Amino acid sequence: MKQEKKTIFDQMLSHIGDQSKNLPSIELTGFVGMHGQRANGELMVIGRSANEWIGNLSPAAFLNKEERQQFIDQIFSRSDNETNCPLQWVSDCWGAIPMHRPRELPDQCSGSSMATGEDCLLWQAWQSNLETCTCKTRPVFNVQCTKCVYNKNRYNTKKSAFWRTIQRVILNLQIATDSATDWPSRITWTNLYKVSPAKGGNPYSTLMELQRPFCGKLLRQEIIESAPKRLLFLTGINWFEPFIPLIGEFIDVVRSTGLVQLRGYLHIPEADYKSSIVVAQHPQGKPGDRFVLEVTNAFRDIPVT
Repeated sequence: MKQEKKTIFDQMLSHIGDQSKNLPSIELTGFVGMHGQRANGELMVIGRSANEWIGNLSPAAFLNKEERQQFIDQIFSRSDNETNCPLQWVSDCWGAIPMHRPRELPDQCSGSSMATGEDCLLWQAWQSNLETCTCKTRPVFNVQCTKCVYNKNRYNTKKSAFWRTIQRVILNLQIATDSATDWPSRITWTNLYKVSPAKGGNPYSTLMELQRPFCGKLLRQEIIESAPKRLLFLTGINWFEPFIPLIGEFIDVVRSTGLVQLRGYLHIPEADYKSSIVVAQHPQGKPGDRFVLEVTNAFRDIPVT
């Protein structure tokens, strides 16, 4: 199934490359879903697109088969980590503080004086980690690698409404306990769209249209491969709807106007697969307690079969 996904990914990049003359020349990044090492099919979470992920190629570069293959291999290697959980970075960056390069610290900071407070501690952390760079294909999110984390832009997953919501839903559904620091490893995570601007942000409309048919196939494969009992789309109904004909059959669907916008069941007959599905708004800027309660109650209204 991995090779099948790689083939679909290659077809998608080739298609984008064919249209590169009509696209902005900004570099793009790619993503493929991640299965936590302790995931046992309880929950799969789907977002919109990856932000500042792996790989940096212009659309025109996708015309080159060798460059496409290197790009694909890099993306899949990030997801296929057999030593560490691919979702360990979420735990590593939970509550992460910005890491400053030494040259940006005040001149009077010696690394031993506490006069400058946090900066000195950060300087010490920098020094202790200089020789422990293990990021390789994880240049943005590896908390252990200060060579590859830039200044004040370090990503703190605890400040992300997306990841905070996932953690609380996991706890409410008793997929993990309060004391479990490895809670990200209990889920499968993917995104609707697999290619997005390398410098951040969601894909622009033309890029979404070009990749959507392939992304639908990839998402379907990811769902079949992971076979989760529950699917949680934190995308909003408008992002989700174009994928409805691409994934499978939807049964007993109930729509609403709240934070949860759709609930029901997904059925993929040829894979003999059926799961509960909840589609909610993106959690950014939404009331956290109410959001988590609505999602949890929606899953309880559609028991896992």
